[in-house]
Amino acid sequence: MTDREIADILLIRSVEEVHPHYFAPNVLLDALRKSGGAKSDITLILQRAHYLSGRLPDSLKDIPFSLYLARKWIVISCIAVFLMGVLFNYLGSGDKIHILYNPVVLLILWNIFVFILFFVRYLFKRKSEPDHSSLKKAQGKKKPSEPRHDRGNYPEPGYASFTSRWLLRKVWFSFHKQLVIKKQDVQRMSSPLKVTYSFLELWWDINYRVYIARFTRFIHVLAIILVLGALTGIYMRGLFFEYNVVWKSTFIHDPEKIVVILNIFFGLPSQMLNGAFIDNTGVSLLSAMSGSPAASWIHLFALSAVLFVIPERLLLVLLESGRIKSQTAHRVIELDDPYYARHIRLAQEMQIHRLQNEISAVVHRDITKLAESIAAYVRDNFYDTHIVPYFIRFRNDGGRIRDLETEIESESETFRDTLNTFLGGEQDTFIHSLSEGVSAIIGEKLSAIEVDVGKDVHVNSETYMEALDQSVTHNMTSVIGLAVTAAVAATVGTISGGFGKVLGIAIVSTVLHTSGPVGFLIGAVAGLLLGGSAAVLAKDKITDVVKTRKFPAFSTRMLLRESRLNRMIEGGRADMYRLIREEIESKLLPQGEEITNQILSRVAIPSKGS
Repeated sequence: MTDREIADILLIRSVEEVHPHYFAPNVLLDALRKSGGAKSDITLILQRAHYLSGRLPDSLKDIPFSLYLARKWIVISCIAVFLMGVLFNYLGSGDKIHILYNPVVLLILWNIFVFILFFVRYLFKRKSEPDHSSLKKAQGKKKPSEPRHDRGNYPEPGYASFTSRWLLRKVWFSFHKQLVIKKQDVQRMSSPLKVTYSFLELWWDINYRVYIARFTRFIHVLAIILVLGALTGIYMRGLFFEYNVVWKSTFIHDPEKIVVILNIFFGLPSQMLNGAFIDNTGVSLLSAMSGSPAASWIHLFALSAVLFVIPERLLLVLLESGRIKSQTAHRVIELDDPYYARHIRLAQEMQIHRLQNEISAVVHRDITKLAESIAAYVRDNFYDTHIVPYFIRFRNDGGRIRDLETEIESESETFRDTLNTFLGGEQDTFIHSLSEGVSAIIGEKLSAIEVDVGKDVHVNSETYMEALDQSVTHNMTSVIGLAVTAAVAATVGTISGGFGKVLGIAIVSTVLHTSGPVGFLIGAVAGLLLGGSAAVLAKDKITDVVKTRKFPAFSTRMLLRESRLNRMIEGGRADMYRLIREEIESKLLPQGEEITNQILSRVAIPSKGS
């Protein structure tokens, strides 16, 4: 996670902890909706924080930027340390410098010692630190409800480390708080200050390892600058003053021993600079009262620093930079913290309802499409093909309405098998369409989190993902098919032949019923033939007397003119489509909730608590 992402999360937490009711309920609800579809818990928290941070005033939005106000002080510190190095040269005597006991050599020796100490520490610490990749992978498998013990996986710091961390924390907080106080009006902006202090506390807790590494790296940089300042000072001093280098010792006077000691310190630089190690000739001048001219020895000091200080410190800088990169990349937001766990739980609960609602919407949509498709098929392939010709013949030839009704009933029974075949195909199409719609919804949500569905089951993402595998894609369609069949069975009763058979019976019943389109046309014909008396007879569903009466052809042709017949046929056609669609929807829409629950239960496993 980037600094900006972490800052957003911690800033929103600081605001909510300092002012629990800062955000209006509708804003918090919108934040949960925006983050509910996240693929991981940390992404959920990040999306929520990003949404809420956009609702903050500038005075609060600018709080994270206070972390970066210290950069100008880095430059000031570097300049101060460089000048300190320049002044180091004035700690000794004015005209004579001891060959070993002088600020530059002492700095070189100190840096060699520090390099060895830090390098050994780095090697041991690297072995003792956990594998970040395996730790992060293990964290990803944990649920928010399970406590994480990530901090316990790191080695406990020793006393020196704890003390330095405590001191650094004190300095860091004091410095940043003073900057914040200077930048903000304490009297007018006490609330932002409280949020700022809370934010700094949270920021330190998650970034203290990064800051320790950055501080250590900065110390190495300052050490290089200090040595460069000391070398600059000694060259400046040599430019304006004449001074010599001497050897003075109470215990060591033997030239051979002095040669050995000096070669230990300056042998390699002397070999590189002069082509030879230090010998007795150089030592004799050092032991003289006036000493040896300092120029050649200053060059040795400088080369020694270049060899034994700057590369080693740069190596430590690179090592600390690697640690900073590693620590920055593996910073962890403790999601088991009650603050984060509560929002994750709320988002998941909302996700459950969204999951159910979205699946329910897909079920209702596909049921409506199914009803429209079947109604259109019956209208086009039964009404137009089988019913309309009978009315045309009745109009041309006359006859009994009872005979017309009987013929249509016979055609309906004959059409039943064709209809059942069509309904079987439509059932498969319905299940396939429903499977695709549900897959599009569940695929985004179940691949991210496991959610509870009711009291007894929770969605099993592994089962679902296995069903979506390319080699077994048909399994998901089978799951939906079983869910639909079980839902219809639970509502309608035992099904033999699939829900297509149930719908077929309902459709034929609608066609034959006197309130259906056929009954409407029969009533309309009777009304035309019988005039005003049909109003009474129609109320009695056209009695057997009317149904059995034979109408001559000339009367039907006269009363049912072609234009009127066409209007009747079109009206019946529209009624056929509407009534069939309404009948199917009345059978299946009430089962939408049951179908939804069946789908969820088919891709779910029993809850551990059940």
